[in-house]
Amino acid sequence: LAFARQRRSMIVLAGDSGRVLAFGPGHSSASALPGSNGNAVIGGHRDTHFAVLQELRTGDAINVEAASGVTTRYRVERAFVVDQADHWVRDDDGSAKLTLVTCWPFDAVVPGGRERYVVVARPQAAGQAQAAGQASIDVAGTTRTSRRTSRRDTRFAAAITSG
Repeated sequence: LAFARQRRSMIVLAGDSGRVLAFGPGHSSASALPGSNGNAVIGGHRDTHFAVLQELRTGDAINVEAASGVTTRYRVERAFVVDQADHWVRDDDGSAKLTLVTCWPFDAVVPGGRERYVVVARPQAAGQAQAAGQASIDVAGTTRTSRRTSRRDTRFAAAITSG
């Protein structure tokens, strides 16, 4: 997972336990895979891996590259705060989207809290990747970064954050 405009990158892990999220953001196994139809939900801790979410702006690009090498480009559509009990943000309405979730507020003294910061991104039309800040999420297997020809191994993941 790399956010180019913010110059941040990380690997997305599998699982939604606290143990998994201690090492990086994770993809919820109960959600769609990034790049497929449905709601792909990825969570991470607000004070480490997903602190970068507070820097995202509407229109920022996020790229999801599958192990097959196929890249899906998303654009940040909106960001908002919900109560942790508002599970509807993880619901799959059949439309393709990427949902990034972390605890809120970012500067909380006590970890965990009841609120979640949610970023929703929708697939964009081809050829629009350069319009805003560019980011990428590397999914499963050996993938290429969006701006280099170097390869790196990544592991696919699944999780929704609990704080």
